Amino acid sequence: MTTFTNGPAQGQTLMLRRAPFFLRVVKDGSNIDALDQLSDEPAVNEAVHVYIRQPGAEANAIHLNVGRGKDGKRGGGWFSRATYQLCPVQPGDDVVRSVKAWESWCQQHKAAEHEPLLTPEIQAAGWLPMWAAPRRCESIRVLMRDGSEHPDVHFAEDLSGEEQPAFSGWFIPAGRSFLGISDPLAWQPIVTP
Repeated sequence: MTTFTNGPAQGQTLMLRRAPFFLRVVKDGSNIDALDQLSDEPAVNEAVHVYIRQPGAEANAIHLNVGRGKDGKRGGGWFSRATYQLCPVQPGDDVVRSVKAWESWCQQHKAAEHEPLLTPEIQAAGWLPMWAAPRRCESIRVLMRDGSEHPDVHFAEDLSGEEQPAFSGWFIPAGRSFLGISDPLAWQPIVTP
């Protein structure tokens, strides 16, 4: 049984066969369902919301034997047990409504599986998870796990090793060069007045 802690599916319990890390939940009026199968697509009239499986509430499976239906066939089977919360980063409609684009988005953000979820207080302060941070030439603000902040951080990567040792990570200005920082927790865009 799959449960949801917040968002449009809060308090709902669904019987799903899979418990992927990212899960699309669809809502049509008061009806809630989830697109847990790889080939599932939302209906045109369904609103799509992305949920993320809670760490520490790892998915497992249970087998339910519910007897025979009116057709004489045995019911039940294997169902996933997992707990989800609304993902703080919601991809666009073009992503959540296309199987191929959804699969690609999930692959691009698979690092999220190894990062802790942000507390509601951190999210309320406008911080976003690091897996969703821009990895192009753009400076961002970063919140470290010890509560300190860096106001000017950027991602850089050169794995060629041709002119210097290979590197990949988050960097802050340090005089005329840059210093790598490790294990940032969350980020915000830099707002210019």
